[in-house]
Amino acid sequence: MPAGWYADPSGRYELRYWDGNAWTEHVSRAGQQFTDPPVA
Repeated sequence: MPAGWYADPSGRYELRYWDGNAWTEHVSRAGQQFTDPPVA
């Protein structure tokens, strides 16, 4: 799928950014953008 904002597959945020190859740490909720670091 093309790069862009999509429903967050983890369900923790409203949207997560897909870079065209993988989900990124960039997330959005209620119009505000955040960074959601990977869980180790």
